[in-house]
Amino acid sequence: MLGERPAGAQASGAVTPGGATGERAPWPASRAFWWLFLAAALGGGLAEVALIVGARIVLHRYTMLNPQGVWLAPIANAAVLLIPFGIVYLVARRWGSARAIAAVAFLAAAVIVAEPLMVLKERLHPLALLALSVGIATQVARFSLARPESFARLTRGLTVAMLAVSAVGGVAFNAHRWWSERRAVAALGDAREDSPNVILLVLDTVRALSLGAYGYERPNTPFLSQLAARGVRFDRAISSAPWTLPSHATMFTGRYPHELSAGWADPLDDTYPTLAERLSGHGYLTLGVAANLHYCSYEFGLTRGFARYRDYDVSLSEMMRTSKIAHAAVRLLNSFGGREISPGRQSATRINERLLAMLDERDAGKDGSGRPFFAFANYYDAHGPYNPDPPYDTLFLGRQPSMRDSGIDTFTDADVRDLQAAYDASIAWLDAQLRDLFAQLESRGLLRNTLVIVTSDHGEEFNEHGLLNHGSSLYFPSVHVPLLVVHPGSVPASRVVEEPVTLRDLAATVLEAVHAPSSASLPGESLARWWRDGENPEGGAGSPLIAEVDYAQNLPKTFAISKGDMKSQVVDGRRYILRGDGHGELFDIRTDPWEQRELSGNAADSSAVAALRAAVLSIPRRPPRAR
Repeated sequence: MLGERPAGAQASGAVTPGGATGERAPWPASRAFWWLFLAAALGGGLAEVALIVGARIVLHRYTMLNPQGVWLAPIANAAVLLIPFGIVYLVARRWGSARAIAAVAFLAAAVIVAEPLMVLKERLHPLALLALSVGIATQVARFSLARPESFARLTRGLTVAMLAVSAVGGVAFNAHRWWSERRAVAALGDAREDSPNVILLVLDTVRALSLGAYGYERPNTPFLSQLAARGVRFDRAISSAPWTLPSHATMFTGRYPHELSAGWADPLDDTYPTLAERLSGHGYLTLGVAANLHYCSYEFGLTRGFARYRDYDVSLSEMMRTSKIAHAAVRLLNSFGGREISPGRQSATRINERLLAMLDERDAGKDGSGRPFFAFANYYDAHGPYNPDPPYDTLFLGRQPSMRDSGIDTFTDADVRDLQAAYDASIAWLDAQLRDLFAQLESRGLLRNTLVIVTSDHGEEFNEHGLLNHGSSLYFPSVHVPLLVVHPGSVPASRVVEEPVTLRDLAATVLEAVHAPSSASLPGESLARWWRDGENPEGGAGSPLIAEVDYAQNLPKTFAISKGDMKSQVVDGRRYILRGDGHGELFDIRTDPWEQRELSGNAADSSAVAALRAAVLSIPRRPPRAR
C-alpha cells in the first residue's frame, strides 16, 4: 500500500524520518490520512457543538444549536474537507511519508481549533484566530514527527471516542424526543366529538399592504384572494410587535409584549399558559413546524404545549449550517454570484412536507389518531434575503435583482425597487406553495371541519419612513398584517372587516371555536364577534389595539427604536406612535395606511393627540428580567 515500509527496513532504535526518538513508523501514510481526516471532521464539529453548549449554559444566550448537529456537523465537515485534505496529502508525499502525515496532522489540528473559534468571529479578530490555529497545529505536526507511535495511538483513540460521542449523542437525542412525544400524546385528555381541527399559518414578514388579496397592484397572491373569498378578511389587523418573538408570544398567550418575558435576549418563559397547552388539555393533538430558526425554535419558549414540534431539519442544507467550516465554504461559493444559497433555510415546500407528514402519522393509526388537531406552521420565504425558486426569482423584474437582503443601512431608490420586487416575488412563490398545501389537505379530507387562520407575525418596510427591514420602528407597514379566517359552515364567505383588530385576540378566537371551557380561557376577545349574526361590534370596547417594541442596542441613530422603547395604540381609526425620546406622531390609518401624513401638528386634532398620548403613556413598561 502507498506509504508502507518493507518489513525490516527500519531497525529498532533507528530514527524515523523527521523524528528523533527512535520510535518506529506505526502506520502506513495512507491509513494515517484517513484517521486524521476523520479526526478533523469529528473534532471540528464536536468542538463547535461543545463551545455552543457551554455558551448556552454559562451565558444563558440564544445559540441556534441544532441538537442533531452532534452528528450532522461531522458529516458536513467530511464533505467539505475531503478535497483539501487529499491535495495537502498528495503534495506533501513528495517529501516522504512522515512529512505527509505531519502535513495532514497540521491541517487536522488547525480545523479542530479553528472551527469552534469561528463561532466567536464577532468577538475574536481573524488574525488572532489564525495565529492560535497555526500555533497549535504546528505543535501537533512536530509531535507527529517526533513521536509517531504515540501520535498514532492518541489519534486513533481520540477518533474512536469522538465517533462514539457523535453516534451516541444522535441516537440519544432522537430516542429522547420520540419518548417525550409519546408521553405527551398519552397524557392528552378527552376531546369533544364535534371539535373542529385548527390550522394556524403564520407567513413570517408578510405585510398586508403588499398582497394582491388586499388590493396591491401586483397580482402576487391569487390563492390567498380565493381563500379570502371563502371566509372573513380583516383589512386592518395589527400585530403586537414588529418582530417575530413577541408577536408569536402574543398570538400564543393572548398577552401583550409588555406582559411577557420575550425580548431581544430573553425567551418566552412559563409564567402564562399558551394556546397549545390549553388545546392539549382539551384533548387536541398539537403539532408545530417552523422555518424561522432565529426565534421559533425550541430555545425561545414558543414550543411549550406542542406534542410534536419540528424546527431544525435533517437535510443537506441544515447539515451545511451546523458546521462553521461548511458554512464558510457556502459563503465563498455565494461570492461568485448566481442564486444565493442560505444554509439551513427551509422553503415553504419543505414546511408543507413536514406538516403533512405529521398529519399523515396521525391518520395512519399512530399516536393521536382520531383526535382533533391544532397545527401551527411558520413560513419564512418572505423574510430576507428574498430568494424564491425559479421562475419566481425574476418574476417582476425580468432579471435578477441587484440585491436580495434588506438588512442594509444605506441604499438607493433603485435598491429599494429591486428589493421590493424580490419581496413581492417571494410572496408570490409562497402563495403558490400555500395553494399546493391546501390541495393536499383537501385530498386528505382534512378541511371539512377545520378552522383555518392565515396571518403574519409582522410586516416589512421599504423606505416609507427612511428604513428597510423590520424591528426598528412601529410604522404601519411593520405591524399591519393579513388576517384571513375560514371555517365551512360557521364562518361566512366573502365578508370583509374594515375596523382595526389585534392579533392578541387569536387565542381567544380559537378557544371559543373549539368550545373550550371558561376555565381554559386566555386573555382577549374572540374575533367571531365580527361575523356572528345579529352582532355589531363596531364602536365596542374590544381589545386595546397596542403595538410595541423595546429599545435595541447598537442600531444606527437614524432608527426610531435607537431612541428608546416605542409604543402605539389605535383608537377610532387614529394611531398614535410614541418614541422613547418623547416624540409622538399621529396618523389616520383608515385614509392613510402608509402613514405618510403626520397629523399631530394640526390644531383640529389637538384633542385626539392629547387623548391618544395619554392612552399610550398608560401602557405599562415591560419589567426588567432578572438575570
